[in-house]
Amino acid sequence: MDPAFPEDLSPSFSTLSSVAALSNDVEVKLEEYSQHLGDDSNNFFHAFLQSLPRDGKRHLQDDIMDCDSPLILRELRDSLFTSLLCPCMLNTKKAYLQ
Repeated sequence: MDPAFPEDLSPSFSTLSSVAALSNDVEVKLEEYSQHLGDDSNNFFHAFLQSLPRDGKRHLQDDIMDCDSPLILRELRDSLFTSLLCPCMLNTKKAYLQ
């Protein structure tokens, strides 16, 4: 195994159509979710998906599709918010205040 290419990384996309198909499924799931709970999570996920590189986007799309209910999707949103977004916001505020 070449250490520069770990085996645990996700494989590259075989075709753009598979990415587009997954994106459409994610769009449908997020739309259904927003109708069920009526919060801003749809916009939240879209912002994350737009800012991630391709591999990260694919992983997040897979995570979204693995959510079996709107409540689990909300837990994913809350997890992303508390584990990634809040620390980034705090670091930005600290840098700004210094």
